[in-house]
Amino acid sequence: MMKTGLFLSLITLMILTTSASLEAGPRLDTVGELRKEIYEILKNRNLNFLEEDLQRVSVDFLINARNEVVILDVYGDSMSACEFVKETLNYKKVKFKQAKQLTRYMVNIRLMKNDL
Repeated sequence: MMKTGLFLSLITLMILTTSASLEAGPRLDTVGELRKEIYEILKNRNLNFLEEDLQRVSVDFLINARNEVVILDVYGDSMSACEFVKETLNYKKVKFKQAKQLTRYMVNIRLMKNDL
């Protein structure tokens, strides 16, 4: 009887600690750090070529073993904005330390003309 109670207590403790430590994917705060790094790469660039004052693009990418951004695809309404982001970010080194290699990331970026 005592062994069964101890065993059940141990199992319950293991279930509680295991479920608390599981993560569904990359933590939000670390992805926020990556987003800041990407912003730093893109800021202070000449964006006067944009057709509109504000352009939004979504970037789908991986980070390779050399900590370089590898662009998989860029989505947006403006081809020139998408090409600019792709050329600027592709194979740029970042300091971001990923927990698991070949994790896909998606970041939304707002590009604003410089002359606003």
